[in-house]
This record gives sequence, C-alpha cells and structure tokens, in this order.
Amino acid sequence: ILHRGDQIDPMPHQCASILAIARYYDLPTHLVGICEARLASVLDPDNATDILITAMQNACDGLKRCAASYIMRNFEAVRRTEAWLTLDAAFVSEVLAFACTFNSKILTFAHPGCDLATVHGT
Repeated sequence: ILHRGDQIDPMPHQCASILAIARYYDLPTHLVGICEARLASVLDPDNATDILITAMQNACDGLKRCAASYIMRNFEAVRRTEAWLTLDAAFVSEVLAFACTFNSKILTFAHPGCDLATVHGT
C-alpha cells in the first residue's frame, strides 16, 4: 500500500484482500471506498469478472454495479476470457440478471449451460 501524505493508495492486487478484511472487521467505509474506486479504475476485459466476484463477495454494491456495467458494455471481449468461461452457469445467470436490472441492452451470448430464458425469467 502506498501512502501519500494522509491518503492511502492500495495496489489493485491488494484491494480484494483489503475489502475482505475491512468487511470482516467492520473497518471504516472510507477504506472500502478507496479500494472500490481503485478496482473500478483498472477494469479491463481480463479482470472484470474477478472484480465483479470480489464486489459480490464483499457486498460492495457500487463496485458491483460498475463491474457489471463494464461487463455489459464490453461483453464480447469479456465473454472470451478464461475467468468468464470458467464461471458456473448459475453465477452467469445471476450476473446477467443483475446487469439487466439497470441496463436495457439486449444480450446475445454463448456460455455452456446458460439459458437466456432463465436469465430473463421467462
């Protein structure tokens, strides 16, 4: 973690651990916010799935919305990543259903075992 005067600037690879520790020990939300912002600032197709999982595991609603939105905007690239392809189909459905609650974009995708009817509740 880099310290800049009174500011803390965690490295992206440290943020998942910091978020888990912050939630477990109920540390100040300021620290959580710093980590969420840091992870949001480094979103790319290769890490978006892992960042979304981190957000979901640590109840980081803002980061969850940000990562899900990023995935929806960049779905063609994200869906080809190893992280996305190894997701459990139920989790993919949950992610897409969540993303659809705030994003009206129509999805067409292929993921083994995932049924679009399940995602849309039809």
